[in-house]
Amino acid sequence: MRVYTIWFTRSKMIQENHDISKQLINLQLNDAVLCQQRMLSLGQKDSTEALAYLIMELYSRIRVQSPSEFNQATGETFFPLNQSDMADY
Repeated sequence: MRVYTIWFTRSKMIQENHDISKQLINLQLNDAVLCQQRMLSLGQKDSTEALAYLIMELYSRIRVQSPSEFNQATGETFFPLNQSDMADY
């Protein structure tokens, strides 16, 4: 019963707020594309290519999901990983 209530509330919210539904669809579409790209390229990259892909993917996500952290004029953004984190990737 509780799950039904939560789903009904979320569904009603999306129906009443078209901007939210558009943003959710765009986020899901973006995630689906990224997952598809990962699956297609799995095991086909050397370490340099894999690291470059990680950096570009994070840059793209920050630009879309955290526009306040992204400078539109210069393309600069805060990068959330340090060298040790990237080495683990």
